[in-house]
Amino acid sequence: MERGAAIIPVTIKILPGTGMLNKGQKIKFKIEKADNGHSLNHFLERHAAWFKGHAVQSWLEQGLFFVGDKTVAGDRFLSSGEVLELERPPWEEPEVDDQIPILFQSPSLMVVDKPAGMPTTPTGTFYKNSLIHILRDRFHQPHLVPLHRLDLETSGVLALSSDPTARDHFQRQFRLNTAVKGYVAMVYGHLDPQCSLIDFPLGKHDRIYTRFVNQPHGKPAKTEVTGVTHWRDFSEVALKPITGRTNQIRAHLAGVGHAIVGDKKYLGDGSIFLDWLERRSMDRLRDQLFLDHQALHCQFLGLEVDGQTQFFRSQRDAPAYWRNQISQQLDAL
Repeated sequence: MERGAAIIPVTIKILPGTGMLNKGQKIKFKIEKADNGHSLNHFLERHAAWFKGHAVQSWLEQGLFFVGDKTVAGDRFLSSGEVLELERPPWEEPEVDDQIPILFQSPSLMVVDKPAGMPTTPTGTFYKNSLIHILRDRFHQPHLVPLHRLDLETSGVLALSSDPTARDHFQRQFRLNTAVKGYVAMVYGHLDPQCSLIDFPLGKHDRIYTRFVNQPHGKPAKTEVTGVTHWRDFSEVALKPITGRTNQIRAHLAGVGHAIVGDKKYLGDGSIFLDWLERRSMDRLRDQLFLDHQALHCQFLGLEVDGQTQFFRSQRDAPAYWRNQISQQLDAL
């Protein structure tokens, strides 16, 4: 056990999840000075990235944009300070894993074991089937918020709180990087067992704006490598992020030539990710990716609770699952 760790009583509850037709979503946009005096059409074009993949023209034709209680057309001019509302109609959300273990629960803290394929917060086609909405609904805690994030495809330990006072205490630990996070990943190729630290700054990719790469003028980023085990043509890698940059572990491993298995965004030069974005199909890519979700899992999380560091551990054996899935793919080739 880690020094200073306390034994946490684990009571695991399983919350069911499913695909579903939700009730739609109300989204509000405060009009800033840069959009003052411009039309709604101009606003939608300027912020096209917010609406990528959605039927914005159809929403306009259906009269689903409002200012106050009045529907606004595309040629209506907007004023700074106004609140533009979108009444997004109901849509069918993707199915989500029905295993959501609750590892720990107290009045100030909830710790869960997030499944892969479920977003922490609403994104894209996920809204009610996001982790935060499921937990809020099931536990009747409308003010529950995540203290940090795990990517959509990353599984493992995630902490939340509904207590504003406690929330600040815990969020400060993530902000100052005093929260201890331990991850495991399966990567392509044999990573050098002598590798103990990946240290290079991260900046945005020139073609894929959500991908981060080694850039001299990027933000400093460090990831400690605490263990490497070779398996077939892959490596199981244990890691502790020292800094907390977006996609840090994924970008660092890809940057040293060992992308995470199943990671669409970071494998190769980006063509696989662009192919997936265009077709949204794994069938063409499975022979290269082997897994539907990237093989990255948060195994444990250490937080200061009541003056003592406590460690919360995932109950999933993610590496065993990855090895099984990869073996099946290799045997089928």
